[in-house]
Amino acid sequence: MGVIQRQSIKFNIVSLFGVVIGGLSILFIYTLEDTLYGYASWLYAASYLLVPIISLGIASLVVKFYPMFKTNGGSGYFRYIVQRYIIVAVIMCGCILLIAPLLYHVADYYERDITAIQDNLYTLIIIAFLMGLAQILVKFSSTQKRIVIPQLLENLGYKLYLPIAFLTVYVSQLEFMMIRFFILGFFIVLCLLLLLYNWKISAIDLQPVSLPDTADYQPKEIARYSLYGSLNNIGNIMALRLDTAMIPLFLTMADNGIYTKILVIVNIMYMQYLSIGNIAGPLISEHWHDQNVTEIKSIYQKSSNNLFFVGTLFFLLLHFGLPQVVELSGRPESFRGYYWIFLILGLGKLSDLVTSVNSYILIYSEWYRTNLHLLLFLAICNIGLNMYLIPRYQLVGAAIATSTSLLLYNACKTGFIYLKVGIHPFSKTMIKTLALGAVLFALFSQITLPYHPIINLGILAVSVGILYVSIGYLWRIAPESNRAIKSVIDQGRGLLNL
Repeated sequence: MGVIQRQSIKFNIVSLFGVVIGGLSILFIYTLEDTLYGYASWLYAASYLLVPIISLGIASLVVKFYPMFKTNGGSGYFRYIVQRYIIVAVIMCGCILLIAPLLYHVADYYERDITAIQDNLYTLIIIAFLMGLAQILVKFSSTQKRIVIPQLLENLGYKLYLPIAFLTVYVSQLEFMMIRFFILGFFIVLCLLLLLYNWKISAIDLQPVSLPDTADYQPKEIARYSLYGSLNNIGNIMALRLDTAMIPLFLTMADNGIYTKILVIVNIMYMQYLSIGNIAGPLISEHWHDQNVTEIKSIYQKSSNNLFFVGTLFFLLLHFGLPQVVELSGRPESFRGYYWIFLILGLGKLSDLVTSVNSYILIYSEWYRTNLHLLLFLAICNIGLNMYLIPRYQLVGAAIATSTSLLLYNACKTGFIYLKVGIHPFSKTMIKTLALGAVLFALFSQITLPYHPIINLGILAVSVGILYVSIGYLWRIAPESNRAIKSVIDQGRGLLNL
């Protein structure tokens, strides 16, 4: 876990900057116009939904087959992947454009308003293509155990860029759809920067393709894995990230803007998950290649324990701090109905953090097809839940649909892995985390502070944070987190000694 810990700490430092920037943007910029932010969020979500369709899972090949190319004399792996991606993407984009008129007729028949899709189809396709290319480049960085700079460019960069684009459109009083050109420009620049970074760290080369001389290289299996990777991603998005794409079909872009602001706040809990997942994925792939189940089990349980501990802390901080933050925002009415949406989504995210890297364990194993079957089943459930719940319960319905899908999906994955491999993510220390979180939740729920929201926020954040971290440290709940805390303490002492 040494590599994971070092890279995740750096990753989290970068992510914290993103949280601050994203938080300030949500409070004081995106609240200026919910429709504009709702459209920008929908454009991103809809484009993301198209990525696995356009790429057919090419990005999933990078980590899975990198060990085979690396250890068996293969070269030109980057060219091999990119060539496949371009060919597949061109074919699939053509198919989408051919099928689109038929889908419009079906939507008209069922009296569904899909004007947004019709007006933005070409933009969605181009952004999706660039997103897919960026995913490939990020995967190549992760093969070298480098995730910090890609995170800086992709996530932090977008959080810095979008508020500027938003204000430019808002202040200039441009048509709100003009923001799509700003988003398109960002992904063009992102791909160029990621390409340069991968070149610098020697993650890619432009050598002619030389296929590995090994029986492991089976073109049919690679094609099959790529297809399953695509279907996995489609199922994953439909099962877990469909809400922001579907809300405008039943409600309004302004409603989508309100929901997305709350979702972005909830996703702060995911910072640690992204860092651990990006590093653990290549390691799990290597351990499956070597049939080292012991190491996979170690990564599984340590990651789950650490993620649950850190995720619970963020859940508590957000739960008690969010009312103060909303009161400080430029337009508190822009967060209407936020409490139940946050609570439902937050608990759903915690269930995902508890089971940590189970998706990576399945995807890089011989049972990767099972992950697809589970995803497609849950995707159908989530579509049905969204279609039923959103018209009846509006944004709360979307939150219920997403959290229910998360819970079912992780329960199925965890159970399957345990039946097949005999490993699970749970440990006794998780009971300590649950008990600590429940006690602090009950305790601080009884406290009402009468001061200014900034003072209230400071008191709550410091009190909850110090109590949770101190008790967790002394109780030795999460050894990985303890080491990180001790490292911070030691560095602080060193600075004081100076």
